[in-house]
Amino acid sequence: MAMTETTKPTRSGAPRTAGGDSAGGMSMAGAETLERATVALRSHVDDGWTSAWQRTLERLVTATRRTRRVAGSSGTDRYFVSDQVVAVSLRSAVDEVAGTQALAIDVSLDGHDLIGLRLEVSMAYGTPLRAHAVVVRHAVRRCLAEVLGDPAHRVGSRGIEIHIVDVHLPGHSEVARRN
Repeated sequence: MAMTETTKPTRSGAPRTAGGDSAGGMSMAGAETLERATVALRSHVDDGWTSAWQRTLERLVTATRRTRRVAGSSGTDRYFVSDQVVAVSLRSAVDEVAGTQALAIDVSLDGHDLIGLRLEVSMAYGTPLRAHAVVVRHAVRRCLAEVLGDPAHRVGSRGIEIHIVDVHLPGHSEVARRN
């Protein structure tokens, strides 16, 4: 069986041989061109990339590691707890407050030091929101002291933000969690 070359038209409509050589592979000129292009691309450094690579690397590490270390202390001893452990502990503490359910918890760090918390909660319909937010904040501070030690209840510059983003019927706990 004889091999035939197929042709494909170019933009101008003139026929062009597909594959380069009669065996269906790349022609020598095509291989050299590809090699030159590969070398040029590997040696090219985009100015935008050099300014963004560090942020990209940090986000990649955070996404793949999925946890950050939060500093805690007991007297003179310092220890570290996963931010996921802190969030789970806080979720449990908030959920123990009657009529409240934690939906999302964001832990803000400066290095390993806790500088703030953002909690999104749902409260039972009819609950006095402002007074109940104070109760939730106290529960959060007690939890932080238990998990991270004495100085942990003094959350840094951002403080503890409580965002009431939903209400639910009293006795119903089927609220969608966000994290």
